[in-house]
Amino acid sequence: MTVSGLIGTEYIWQHPSIQVFYDLVSLFVDKFFHPIIIQLMALDVDEKMDDFTEKELVLIETLAKGIKKSREMKG
Repeated sequence: MTVSGLIGTEYIWQHPSIQVFYDLVSLFVDKFFHPIIIQLMALDVDEKMDDFTEKELVLIETLAKGIKKSREMKG
């Protein structure tokens, strides 16, 4: 979804619809804030893992490897 694609659906002499406004705001939030949210989540997980035992860390590592392998199989 691009900004020009969103605006292109509206007539030039009309005020943009609420849907176009909502789509533009959603696009902005996804593009600029999503990476920040992901980074904050990773930091939170990392902080929580500071207190994990070795067995718990092995479990997390195995889970991460499984997720990565699953993604490789899809792509």
